[in-house]
Amino acid sequence: VLGEEALRWFEVVGAGDAVPSKKPAPDIYRYVLDRLQLPPTACFAFEDSANGLRASCGAGLRTIVTPTVYTAREDFNGAFSILSDLGEPDSHCTHFGGYRPERGAVDGVQLDAWHERSDAAMAC
Repeated sequence: VLGEEALRWFEVVGAGDAVPSKKPAPDIYRYVLDRLQLPPTACFAFEDSANGLRASCGAGLRTIVTPTVYTAREDFNGAFSILSDLGEPDSHCTHFGGYRPERGAVDGVQLDAWHERSDAAMAC
């Protein structure tokens, strides 16, 4: 969808055809973590559905959920943060649960702050 050039934007691209089981199985997240040689505690997952949250939690990842109109009524228990979107500097996201972005948006600075906080433990 993003074009051939997009493959250069990412160190690893994980897709459903690379693993034996699709979400809610955690296989795709484990596949990517293995190729990146990173522990789950070094990463965040971004999901928009309960199946995606189950998959990311199953791999031990803290997960930021931004529900869609199709998934808004699903159960996101265990999510690290539940937000309307990731926000912008001049347009803050709406917080629905879990950790609240300190500056109203999720960016690299916010992810680093959450990563460094000892109380920002895995919720799943």
